[in-house]
Amino acid sequence: MSSDDKSRDEIESEANLVRSKLMHTVEQLDRRRHEALNLGHQLRSHGVKLAIVAGIVVLATASVMGLVAGQMAVVWDRRRRSGWRLPSRPVDRERRPFFVDLIRSAALMVITTALSVPARRLASKLSASASVPPEPGRSGVAEAPR
Repeated sequence: MSSDDKSRDEIESEANLVRSKLMHTVEQLDRRRHEALNLGHQLRSHGVKLAIVAGIVVLATASVMGLVAGQMAVVWDRRRRSGWRLPSRPVDRERRPFFVDLIRSAALMVITTALSVPARRLASKLSASASVPPEPGRSGVAEAPR
């Protein structure tokens, strides 16, 4: 066996090693892709965090609704004590113009959108922090040949 054959065998051996590491990396990427797109797996992995965020949203909504209902009760109580009665027919003067309602709806839409951006960022940070750790002794990334 000449030195060329030996170096060729070493090169083939090294190429096979690099090829197997690359195949392992591709398999890991495929597994992670499958897990990322699998809704059942995501719900199992992040179900608690999702439930916490949903609970916070429900509590915040209920709190705001409670505050508004409380304010309305105070207003109606004041009106009742002052002897105010509901009119027998609707009063047209109290109706808001169309553009006021339009501006109010647009403002609510902007506020809702502005609040959803931080919620999405929080959700992406939570999902990134719960990524699957690599197997012990393996980084999941092929090393460069030496």
